[in-house]
Amino acid sequence: MRSVNRTILIAATVALAGFPAFASGPEPGRMENYDRCTNMKLSPDERIADCTIALQAALVPRVGEIGILVNLGIAYLQKKDFSHAIAAFNSAIKFDPNMWQAYVNRGDAFQQTGQDDLALADYNSAIANAPDNATPLRIRGEYFRNKRQYDRAVADFTQAIRLNPSDPSNRIALAQTHVVMGDLDGAIADLTQGLQITPDDPMTLMSRAEFYDDQGKHELAVADYAAALKADSGRALPPLARAVAESETGQREDAMTDYAEAIREAPDDARPYFDRGVEYAANGEDDLALADLTQSIKLAPKFVRPIFARANVYRHKGDLADAIADFDTAIAINPRDPGMYEGRGDFYGGSGDYAKAAADDTTALSLKPDDPHILASRCWWGALEGTDLAAAAADCDRSLKLRPGNANTLDSVGFIQYRLGHLADSIAAYTSALAVNPKAASSLFMRGVAKRKTGDTAGGDSDIAAAEAIEPKIAATYAKYGVTP
Repeated sequence: MRSVNRTILIAATVALAGFPAFASGPEPGRMENYDRCTNMKLSPDERIADCTIALQAALVPRVGEIGILVNLGIAYLQKKDFSHAIAAFNSAIKFDPNMWQAYVNRGDAFQQTGQDDLALADYNSAIANAPDNATPLRIRGEYFRNKRQYDRAVADFTQAIRLNPSDPSNRIALAQTHVVMGDLDGAIADLTQGLQITPDDPMTLMSRAEFYDDQGKHELAVADYAAALKADSGRALPPLARAVAESETGQREDAMTDYAEAIREAPDDARPYFDRGVEYAANGEDDLALADLTQSIKLAPKFVRPIFARANVYRHKGDLADAIADFDTAIAINPRDPGMYEGRGDFYGGSGDYAKAAADDTTALSLKPDDPHILASRCWWGALEGTDLAAAAADCDRSLKLRPGNANTLDSVGFIQYRLGHLADSIAAYTSALAVNPKAASSLFMRGVAKRKTGDTAGGDSDIAAAEAIEPKIAATYAKYGVTP
């Protein structure tokens, strides 16, 4: 999925609105430095310089310096200068032990330096100091989600929603948790409920679009992407989110502009390079895709998705050794992800090694036993490999019980029945597949082949001609599987 990650930095400017930054008035020209210190659109280095000047000009530390220190810490946190960030937050907390923004941001710094106990203690302090504020609860919920303590995460997000039901970020956080728990339907339900309260929130629409995409419901996804762009007339969405939506709705020129803007704003962020690389790959621009995906991997070596995507680009270019190396690396990083094995299995299958493809699907199923897609995949490789057609048929049967009426799986059933010599059953399965997807060239072609073998030459020729009109090379594809008309 291509989700836009939350920014972990909670700015202190809202808290500062309750009191003046400089009780006795700033020195001439210093207010501009203070404004720039709190301007999150500036680079961290620019904000550090201006925060430092503003800090030197603060005449009443217990009023002016607190917010400056928090914003200075945030700038250091964005630079991954965690020691200076923690020092700034420590000073802010010394001046005001009740300032929750300092605790949540220091908690993020502790978490990123592996000090989980201190991080959780800070999140707890933030909640204790702001019990009616949903934001610290959401931040702690995200901490629990990162630690795979999903029940505690759901509890925090649910309470955050109760405190502030009109803040879309709380429901988005809950939905993202349901996704990692394997409950896409629940995630979509979360967002749909949120849209009843904030029907034109672009981030909620973006998130639901991505989840629909993950379910294969592309038309619903495109509708939500389009609605998100329409709702974002003020361009509140981050450039990367807009780029993804523009890409999915066919606005490629605008998407490339926004990808470039996202990279300009965050040149050390792996995600924009990954998404733009995927866009290049989808348009067959392999060299540009490889450049972006390689840069994404360089910036985040443990980020599996660009490694996986680069493997597929290498596969498309015919660089099989590099493709396998990337698939192996992705699996080494995330050996508990069934999708990694399924993806490598697809590569093996596409290279004609059906036994290895089925073996990878078997490993994937050991991690996710009732996944209808993986079952259907192993069924297909088993059908092509041909040594145990009964086992392949059993996989397809299990898949269809979990996901009835899937055209691709019915197509696989038709192929198995053809190879078993059960021509009537083969024709029936292909007819069922075509009822779901009338333009499936493979089903038309194979039904035509089966019809011809039963003596229905005219019917067979008609189906084969229709298949070749859709996919001219379909006969060559099936010739590799040992099937000729």
